[in-house]
Amino acid sequence: MHPPIHKITSTIQPYGFRHTLIIGQGGSGKSNLCNQLVQSDIEQDAGLFHVDLDGTDTDTILSTVPKRRIRDVVLLDLADTDFPVAVNPFVGTGNNYDATIADMFVDAFKSIWGYEDATTPDMDRTIYNAARATLDFPGGTILDMYQMLVSEQTRKKITASVKDEIIRAYWREHFANLDHREQNVITKSTINKLERFVSDVRIRNILGQSKPMFDFNRAMNERKIILLKIPQSEFGLSKSRTIASLMLAQLNAIAQRRRGIPPFHLYLPDCQHLIGQTMAHMLGTLGKRNVSITLSIQHLHQLGKLREAVFGSVGNWIMFRVGLTDALYLEELFEWDNTRKFLYELAPFETRIMTPHGKPINQVTTKLYPNSRNYKNRIV
Repeated sequence: MHPPIHKITSTIQPYGFRHTLIIGQGGSGKSNLCNQLVQSDIEQDAGLFHVDLDGTDTDTILSTVPKRRIRDVVLLDLADTDFPVAVNPFVGTGNNYDATIADMFVDAFKSIWGYEDATTPDMDRTIYNAARATLDFPGGTILDMYQMLVSEQTRKKITASVKDEIIRAYWREHFANLDHREQNVITKSTINKLERFVSDVRIRNILGQSKPMFDFNRAMNERKIILLKIPQSEFGLSKSRTIASLMLAQLNAIAQRRRGIPPFHLYLPDCQHLIGQTMAHMLGTLGKRNVSITLSIQHLHQLGKLREAVFGSVGNWIMFRVGLTDALYLEELFEWDNTRKFLYELAPFETRIMTPHGKPINQVTTKLYPNSRNYKNRIV
């Protein structure tokens, strides 16, 4: 690891569980820094989960894994069609959290489908009750959730396993007593969107397997290096976002049960694709569960409604060169002298850091260089 990274990690680690935001224009060095922060965690025997929607950062990270940690790597390469990775966000969260994760699924789907700001009571109710029922169904998957909405036979089979009387009553007494036209009105929009998602055979091979490739809870406790590679160039942004968001909802539900166990680190480059109320909940609660979150974006406006949650939760700001609009805003936010000129004219790979206490750390402004070590062939 290059010396500048030691300076940066030693600066932000005391406030790591206040979370970290990396901001900078394209090509300024965000991905390079994020990958090297991951490398630092790996070398310190920490557990982490890195979400790669671009598909290139995973290979870089794999090239830095030391020999002693090879067995800790959990590589989820969803583009590998020869050996499909089994991912099932409906298992392993614990029955006491079914209501929580069902709410997160509603948020994930609405955010991805562009309904985050819309009032959609029928869609909310349909997704929530279908998710709750599927969570109770042994080995239930998103395919079962979809079939529950389109097949009366499947609906009866899944409902027979439902433990919660309110959810059971919804399907047996309310929904079953509607005529087909009324049922269609309630579920049509949700079915259309889920159908477009699960009709992709690659998605079915990934999310249609009852037993997942790994246990999220165990992986977190055993400090595993979980690398999710889901390139949007192959799946499309919507499908990549959906899978990643469902996995984050699962991780969040599991993390809420954590007490007094090893620290875990979550890396979300290009986090604007994963924005939703679930992310706001994670930022507000996971620090107390020994889980740190590192986000990266190009422009502040990409945060959308998540802006307040980020500003209220993030302790470490790592800023590369930004656009003039963001430079003006950050100048006002931090009340720095000459911030506008400083951030707007930073050279590529130069950064300025702000921690929860004190003034900006000028001595950490430094240049980063690509990694040179390569252990990838020992893993893949």
